[in-house]
Amino acid sequence: MLDSLSSKVFRQLSKKGKMSNIKRIFPKEKEIATRAAGGKTRVFHGLNVFLGRPAKTKNSEKRKPDQVLPGPSHYVLNEVELLENGFPVQTSSYEHYFRFQENPSSDATAEPRLLAVDCEMCQTTQGLELTRISVVDSDHKVLYDKFVKPQNTITDYLTRWSGVTSETLQNVTTTLQDVQQELSQIIYSDTILVGHSLENDLHAMKIIHEKVIDTSVLYPTSVEGKKHALRFLSEKYLQEVIQTGNHDPTQDAVASLKLAQLKFKNGPTFGQSDTESLFKVTSEFSHKSVLLDTVGICRQYSTGKLHSVMPVISDEELKDKTVSQARTTDTKFIFSHFHGFEKHWADQQEALADVESEDEESSDGPDVCSVTKNWLTVSELDRTPEKEEKEETEEKVEAEATPVTKPLDTNTTTADSQVTSVDSALDSEAQLEKIATLADELVSETYDALPAGSLLIIFTGNGDLHLIKSLYKRRLEKQSCKRWRSSDENNFLQAIEKSRKGLAWITIKEEEDLESEEKSQDKEELEQK
Repeated sequence: MLDSLSSKVFRQLSKKGKMSNIKRIFPKEKEIATRAAGGKTRVFHGLNVFLGRPAKTKNSEKRKPDQVLPGPSHYVLNEVELLENGFPVQTSSYEHYFRFQENPSSDATAEPRLLAVDCEMCQTTQGLELTRISVVDSDHKVLYDKFVKPQNTITDYLTRWSGVTSETLQNVTTTLQDVQQELSQIIYSDTILVGHSLENDLHAMKIIHEKVIDTSVLYPTSVEGKKHALRFLSEKYLQEVIQTGNHDPTQDAVASLKLAQLKFKNGPTFGQSDTESLFKVTSEFSHKSVLLDTVGICRQYSTGKLHSVMPVISDEELKDKTVSQARTTDTKFIFSHFHGFEKHWADQQEALADVESEDEESSDGPDVCSVTKNWLTVSELDRTPEKEEKEETEEKVEAEATPVTKPLDTNTTTADSQVTSVDSALDSEAQLEKIATLADELVSETYDALPAGSLLIIFTGNGDLHLIKSLYKRRLEKQSCKRWRSSDENNFLQAIEKSRKGLAWITIKEEEDLESEEKSQDKEELEQK
């Protein structure tokens, strides 16, 4: 995987002869345009999609038309699931936690009451503490919504996520103990609480409650230890976009409840992971597989009896180990993840952030609601290969007709800035070309080392996701002060769509390729002699 190499950058590098081996191995007709998974306002990394395959569903698990579906109680987490997901349980560690009383008027034959809960927290000198809590009923009506004054000194309001500020809590007198007592008037020990990663909310409320339904467990991922974000599940299953700005606990509680009710309606198998690890599949067929990637990703995908992981710390090491594994005949599947382009874009965004920080320091102060020079325009986003080629031709003709160099500004500060900007651009371009050369060598040497009959797939997954992260941040900042315009939103959505565009190449190494390579090597040796 050549992570974050867009089609536009690939064509630019190709024109400079930096991707010659890829073009040699994969003719033009074998180049495939791809589109990363995501939605209108989201784009997801291509790694998870590629390393999974559609999971097989047994016929016995498929819902029958006349099948009676279980009620909400069926989805309540058991003791093992509570422990595995970090919920507070009845142990000495949580003996100071609050517990709800039994319902004096409960009906043993009826389904228990269903309520959804979501909390916002802040960072204090003693860790995370509750700052707001919302509770909604099964009809999505708000039963309880209050701000809470933390017991200890606040060190970070976490406003970006919670929406809570010092002004918000200025006149708040409600304490955690008040919340516990007030909730005990509407929640009993048999009440089923619904939430997303609900263990965090219960810890914030310092409450032990065993009757819980957690939507992060109801809708599992194919990767062990990983959970879907609530906003992802909401967009995928409810077609509702949430958390576009600061988190609203009432909105999140309703989203969790809707997801749970959707599960009740469609049965236990609905929303189960529709993919399984590719490494697990190869292991089931007794095929040895190898993953070459960073330590974090290797740890995340280390599964399968015959699955070997090889953590690497650089793309140079990745190239050497990939080529070595390609020569190993007993290895049936190799996944190699090249991070050069991805890291380059990350460095670029970090450099831009530093420039903005310097600009803020030299002015009267930061203005998060201002439109910066780094913002993408529609014209920059709406570019096609045909437009680029036309522009290059026009520029070439114009340059030949009037070879005039624009002078630097005579103002010393501006001139220095322009020189620095030019030097920075040249350094960036040289670095990108160096990365492209290494990526090209990786593909070429891997292909040469593979035995005949091998299937080679190269894919980029997506464009620059670091730019998208930067735009998300800008979007949140400007929405918080109500300066997010419709034109900004259009540019943002176009940036999302552009980042979903990638490339892929597929080929099978044939016997004649091997013979051709051997003849070429023999010819080179003769020429050297």
